[in-house]
Amino acid sequence: MRPVWLLAASQGFQSLGTAVFAVSLALVAGETGDFRGLGLVLAAKTLPTIVVALFGGIAADRWKKKNVAVFTLLGTALTNFFIAFVVPQAGLGGQIQLLALLSGLIEAFGAPSLYSL
Repeated sequence: MRPVWLLAASQGFQSLGTAVFAVSLALVAGETGDFRGLGLVLAAKTLPTIVVALFGGIAADRWKKKNVAVFTLLGTALTNFFIAFVVPQAGLGGQIQLLALLSGLIEAFGAPSLYSL
């Protein structure tokens, strides 16, 4: 029973983190007026899902789903942690867009494993 609760908690925290990420970026964009940067950051985080999730599905079939899910959740959490510290200094410029792209790539790769557990 314990692994089910851990899985539910991890997916809940991931969903909460994704929502807080989007809202906080919108607040930064509202404060700085950089709505183009907001769109580029959100696109960089979202668009990798189209291509990378296919490879994540192959990884889910070949490797242990639990390991892939855990490592990609950790990778996404780390990149989002770095984004939280870089946004106040750099705004929504190129550094944040690259970190958001990396976060989106990692999240998209692990999504099939996470959702199949």
